[in-house]
Amino acid sequence: MLRTLQIGHITAFLEGGAGIAARRLNDSLRSKGISSKLFLGDFSGREDDAICAINWDAGMCRQLLALLRRPGRYASIKLKKRYYLRGTTGYFSLPWRSLPTACGEDMLHCDVLHLHWVARLIDTPSFFHSIPIDKPIVWTLHDMNPFTGGCHHSDDCGSFRTGCGSCPMLRRQNRNDLSRRVFQAKRSVLRDRPIHIVAPSRWMENLARQSPLAESFASIRTIYNGIELNKFVRVDSTALRRSLGIPSNALVVGYGAESLGNKRKGIDEYLAALHRIAKSQPVFGLLFGKDQDTVCDEGLNLRMLGYLSDSADVAEVYSAMDVFVSPTHAEILGQSILESLACQTPVVAFDVGGISESVSHGENGFLARLMDVESLAASVLWLARHPEDARKMGLCGREKVTQQHSRSLAAVSQGSYFL
Repeated sequence: MLRTLQIGHITAFLEGGAGIAARRLNDSLRSKGISSKLFLGDFSGREDDAICAINWDAGMCRQLLALLRRPGRYASIKLKKRYYLRGTTGYFSLPWRSLPTACGEDMLHCDVLHLHWVARLIDTPSFFHSIPIDKPIVWTLHDMNPFTGGCHHSDDCGSFRTGCGSCPMLRRQNRNDLSRRVFQAKRSVLRDRPIHIVAPSRWMENLARQSPLAESFASIRTIYNGIELNKFVRVDSTALRRSLGIPSNALVVGYGAESLGNKRKGIDEYLAALHRIAKSQPVFGLLFGKDQDTVCDEGLNLRMLGYLSDSADVAEVYSAMDVFVSPTHAEILGQSILESLACQTPVVAFDVGGISESVSHGENGFLARLMDVESLAASVLWLARHPEDARKMGLCGREKVTQQHSRSLAAVSQGSYFL
């Protein structure tokens, strides 16, 4: 058994891929005898020894008065975002908040602090300055924001490799624009701190190493996210399909995201692929996620299940699918992809990010070029016309997840890292 440590996980939300991964790791570490607690930014439930709400150090209020006297430091942050950012601000986050966020004693009591998705949760300067310089910090990369000048996914922009500047997400672009100032602010704060970076995929690790901020990190390594293999197993979904009015011989093509309204997750490409498939044979789309009212059925046979939080329900839904489609435009690895493979449901996805590290083309699913809807549809139809091959791919998917993404393996790897 690993030596007992006090681990404090910090994350903004429990929902979404990052929040789910943080909760799973926290639970798994505790099952291995490591004292682990999750500090949550958005939490109104019952606190216990496993999860609690974050209470920032109230003593910082006195310092806030001094900070507010500095023009442009905190008081103008919202104005800056409105003035500088082009279009939606959903994928660009500043490292400053209106109020300081210094760690309280409950966090500082931990031997190791483990950061997850903390954009818009922490005020980077006050947070890190409140932590003793020698306290170990682990930071799991659930997107690129920790090593860029503000964006969460750089897409085709490679400016993060040179310290940002001329950011395509900003209205006012120049070499010393807001993105470069954000990058420099991060570098100033993170320098000389024992921060160990965990990337959930080799693809993300490689990107992190290309950023100049990598010089500030003590180490960078890949540790795959783990899932509960005992919960995500293929089950008999006959009753579910019957209750949804889906014929037993229908082709069921699944899709899932935290929010169905998030266009970057590929809902439009998914619907376009269904239209192409429907020209060849009857197809039912089975979707889960929030904001289902944002999806127009466009004459398709869709069954929308809303947001699912119970693992047993999610496993049953994956089991009801013949294939799971993930046409996301950017992805580190994909929690839903792992869950689908664990339930022996083949995956068809765009070949982006770290998806190819879990979906092996032709073995447990198929990969298509980004935005190639025709290839997505053709891959789904191939699986429908070769049911025995699809069944074997499902078995390969379960084996791949078992070998690479067992929650127990992830916990042991993370625990060894802490030691």
